[in-house]
Amino acid sequence: MDEKATDLTGFHFDDASFAYMTKLAPLYNAENTNFHSFHKRGGHLILWHGLADQSISPLNTIAYYQGVQREMGVEQTDSFLKFYLLPGVGHCRNGEGFLPVDFLTPLMAWTETETMPNTIRTERPVLGEGPMLSPLGEHGKPTAGGQIHMAPMPSQPYAQANVASTASNPVYPYPYIAQYTGTGDVKDAQNYRPVKSPVFVPMIFASHEVTKTVPPDF
Repeated sequence: MDEKATDLTGFHFDDASFAYMTKLAPLYNAENTNFHSFHKRGGHLILWHGLADQSISPLNTIAYYQGVQREMGVEQTDSFLKFYLLPGVGHCRNGEGFLPVDFLTPLMAWTETETMPNTIRTERPVLGEGPMLSPLGEHGKPTAGGQIHMAPMPSQPYAQANVASTASNPVYPYPYIAQYTGTGDVKDAQNYRPVKSPVFVPMIFASHEVTKTVPPDF
């Protein structure tokens, strides 16, 4: 085994070290924006990030998404990738946002019937119901560690069916956000419309190190 691969004392946060790590395990590089092969095989991807993520800034994911657009082109990216930002949602769970969200069903429909996803309905379950509650756990009891994102949660890739909810909101593909129409119940998703966010700007990092870690390929 390569001693350099197991000895981290010589690792430095510089181009040479990151180039070596990429050479060792390119498949583990989550910053690759080259989806040409994925797209050619008919792949579809739904990407999402909670806007209240306390562990990883959503700005990084926005920058990554825009990196895919630069590499693949805006129109082609839109044909196989949809990106959603969830207001108030923390790292995987927690926060004041609406969870759980069913992304699996629209992804299956997109893959199996070519029905492209657009509006995703989010709901706030009645306290004590649903697989992911915040900041309380199952049956309304506090989870260990409060809102820390590593608190135990069920491994379930889909939202539970027939769970009573107290409110619902829509989320739209980035950069569109939900705007209240001005009529009807504000807790009902059908009373919102998509509008392009006025703060939609290219995410450009001033740091040389960060800009070089979001490459089109490696």
